Amino acid sequence: MEAVVPIKEGFCWPAFFFSLLWSLWHRLWLVALGLVAANLVISVLVFKSGANEAVTIVVSFSIALMLGFMGNDFRRSKLEWRGFTEQGLVLDRTAEAAVRLYLEARTGDY
Repeated sequence: MEAVVPIKEGFCWPAFFFSLLWSLWHRLWLVALGLVAANLVISVLVFKSGANEAVTIVVSFSIALMLGFMGNDFRRSKLEWRGFTEQGLVLDRTAEAAVRLYLEARTGDY
């Protein structure tokens, strides 16, 4: 049977709190590179413009919030690029339970 990779639908808290580490863990190299580049650009712009650190904090928080909302979509896109196809939406409390429910539905073992 082919590999099943469950991906949560909705906000990704680990991507919000640990943006760079999360993207590296999931091998989302372009996302990680974009985070580093964005933080460098923000730091340089804030320093050059003479703005206070609050601006850096607000912009960094906004980037983390965006990654929280889009993190699982980035993972899904990477899997599609690697040849995986989305087979369906399964609702359950944990990823393991959702995979079990999906496989039971595919094999007919209810």
